[in-house]
Amino acid sequence: KQADELRPGLLIIMHKQYDGEFTAIQHSNERKPDYVMLDITDGKAQSKVNKKRDEQILFAFESNGYKKLSGILSSPDPNANIRFTQIFMPDGTADGPFGQDIEYDLSQSGLYKLSVGENIMAGDPWTGEFTVEISLK
Repeated sequence: KQADELRPGLLIIMHKQYDGEFTAIQHSNERKPDYVMLDITDGKAQSKVNKKRDEQILFAFESNGYKKLSGILSSPDPNANIRFTQIFMPDGTADGPFGQDIEYDLSQSGLYKLSVGENIMAGDPWTGEFTVEISLK
């Protein structure tokens, strides 16, 4: 099984001359969602984002009785190295990778997450703007 949760971490390496002189301050106890929630209207949603190098972006949507997902990624850059890397089901199971389009049966009710990132086997790291569009039936 694969987890559908990303946990950011922080590692600080300091010279031993500063041993005992470091204080970490947490600025907020609020945990921000690790995904972009897609607003489904009439079975469709779209979101435009700027992707950083090596960044994985999660998009989430509620199945709300829909049984079929169709999705496509597009970019003004014809050489955009992006793809749907995984889909995470409400029960935490995952499937993938996919290409720049996806067709998938939604067999569970609840929150689905789509991961978008680079295809490390197909090209160089990529930075740029892209649009994700999904249609539910």
